[in-house]
Amino acid sequence: MSKTITRQFAAEVKILDEKEGIVEYVASDESIDHDGEIVRAKGWKFTHFKKNAPFVDNHDYSSIDKLLGKVIAFEVKNDRLVETG
Repeated sequence: MSKTITRQFAAEVKILDEKEGIVEYVASDESIDHDGEIVRAKGWKFTHFKKNAPFVDNHDYSSIDKLLGKVIAFEVKNDRLVETG
């Protein structure tokens, strides 16, 4: 019997420049993921992300329609990935 885990994520979005459409938001944290696992912030690697940091509406990269923009800055604060895009 499979177990379903539902994760509720309350988006925290801060508008930095309304005219340019630049926002700051929490992109990830240490809560349980869809596989029932927790990936600790200290284990996050950004090598590939730094090369091309897409700002997407979810983890579905199947279409350019999912692309909202580009992440222009990011940092880990209090075990949360905070992005600007």
